[in-house]
Amino acid sequence: FVICLVPFVRVYVPIGLAAGMHRLSEVVSLSPSVLDIFNLGAGNWLYGGLDRSLNLWLRPGFPLFSERTVGFPPVLLALFAAGLVRAFCCRRDPAAALIVAGAGATALGWLLVLQFRGFTGWHLVYSLVPGAKALRAPARFLIFLDFPVVLLAMWALEWAPERPGSVVPPTAMAALALLL
Repeated sequence: FVICLVPFVRVYVPIGLAAGMHRLSEVVSLSPSVLDIFNLGAGNWLYGGLDRSLNLWLRPGFPLFSERTVGFPPVLLALFAAGLVRAFCCRRDPAAALIVAGAGATALGWLLVLQFRGFTGWHLVYSLVPGAKALRAPARFLIFLDFPVVLLAMWALEWAPERPGSVVPPTAMAALALLL
């Protein structure tokens, strides 16, 4: 988790010094909800219809795009979740220690950013991490977690053929890769 903070601190400390800091109340209001993670935009050719329908059903009157929007494809998120499960299963394996630590740190980063019924853990980051007060929309922090999310997703894909009794045909792997 600390390694993911290095680029964040390098970008946002100078911005905070030059432009100033944002109030916590403003920052918390721009923390993404779980629905904002899936928001790929109503114009997305693959997921746009689903995105539009979910927003209209669950948040009528809410703009289809905002600073809270993150936009991870559902298949990538499912593979990320599978990578977290694999990390949990491998937590006692010394060879996987670095990946397990990275998975835990990435999951922690996501949990700190997300807003659940008005509560977010971002206030901890806001008060403890240099440069965090310069970030107006916590959803932007997830940009720094893109790389570990993709790594965990690929680690999950690698795991599928290793499981006993698991047969993943090459066409299924190609289809998953296209959906990412």
